[in-house]
Amino acid sequence: MTTQHEKDKTTFEAWRILPHKNGYSVEDAFLAGLSLAREHHAQALKDENAKLRNRIKKLIHVLEDIENPIAALSRDLPKGCSLNGWMAVQIANDAQTYKRMAREAIDAAMSSPGAGGGKAQ
Repeated sequence: MTTQHEKDKTTFEAWRILPHKNGYSVEDAFLAGLSLAREHHAQALKDENAKLRNRIKKLIHVLEDIENPIAALSRDLPKGCSLNGWMAVQIANDAQTYKRMAREAIDAAMSSPGAGGGKAQ
């Protein structure tokens, strides 16, 4: 069985020897590897950027709901149902409503892929 160290050593030797056999210098091989690493890193940054933008959109949406909870309640009603005005005002005046909305948004954002995992404190 080959150890990881032996595999790494073999890979290093191949990178050192193969360029000369194919007419490329070690510098050419190094620069090609560097270029591939840059491309991979750039794509990883783009993917992470897209994930973060999506999380920000979700959090902004919740902040808008907190700003106008009655509109949020109306929007989330099942089709054909109407909002009880008195109850909507009571819910809008309850601080726990806002805490719940914020906590659910934070938990959802922190549990989404690429969020760094774990619950927010």
